[in-house]
Amino acid sequence: MSADIAKIMDGKAISQEVQAELADETSRFTQETGVTPCLAAVLVGADAASEVYVRNNALVNGSGSVVNFINYPQIQHKKHY
Repeated sequence: MSADIAKIMDGKAISQEVQAELADETSRFTQETGVTPCLAAVLVGADAASEVYVRNNALVNGSGSVVNFINYPQIQHKKHY
């Protein structure tokens, strides 16, 4: 009979490792193709949670990549249900 063992993960360390790998891959891609990848976000409507999500992603992505952020707060999302 095998016992299930829980493992505590260090989210901050994992995040840093993933970001370092992504930075290496992005650098390699840019050197090979001459194209710099970027993060683009389009927000439709005024949703504070979505704005925070995009802003936080822009901060994480801010290691040299351009962040394109377009916001259309005047357009309201209509829920259909």
